[in-house]
Amino acid sequence: MRIIQSLTILLIASLLILPATARILTRDEANRADAAALTAEAELFKSIGMGIALSLAQCEGREACTPSVNEGELQQLIDALNERIDSLVERQEGGENLADVLTAYVNQRENYLRYKDKLDALSEEIAPAEEAAPELVEEAEVFVEEEEAVAGEAEEEPPAEELDFTIFEDVDEEVQ
Repeated sequence: MRIIQSLTILLIASLLILPATARILTRDEANRADAAALTAEAELFKSIGMGIALSLAQCEGREACTPSVNEGELQQLIDALNERIDSLVERQEGGENLADVLTAYVNQRENYLRYKDKLDALSEEIAPAEEAAPELVEEAEVFVEEEEAVAGEAEEEPPAEELDFTIFEDVDEEVQ
């Protein structure tokens, strides 16, 4: 629980530090962006990653928990990081020195890939439970049928001549 609180504080602090205009750049914008803009975008990816990490941490060890990020959204972020990395590698080959920015993007991609693995693990925990549900329903139906059969047998009263009421008779008649 303490880890979740720390992550929340870090996420809020990082969002306050980022400029208000921070956003994920389009491909064309990223190709023309200078090192400062790319560094700001890398920080944005880092902040988004902290939110994803927090969401996944809240679901660890809990049943029926759905993180606030899905696999498609996470894959889009990973694809955007891959595009930036490829673009920066090309720019590096062209003579620009963007090694620090490139390192930031590579580190974030590695983090996102770990988040994807955690999300996959959570999805696998949820999926078997959903697949097992039809079997549980069938077992429950059989159990209900057996209970009804037992209850039906208990409701059948034996003939009056077979009933033994001697246990209700007082042995000591003076007590009356």
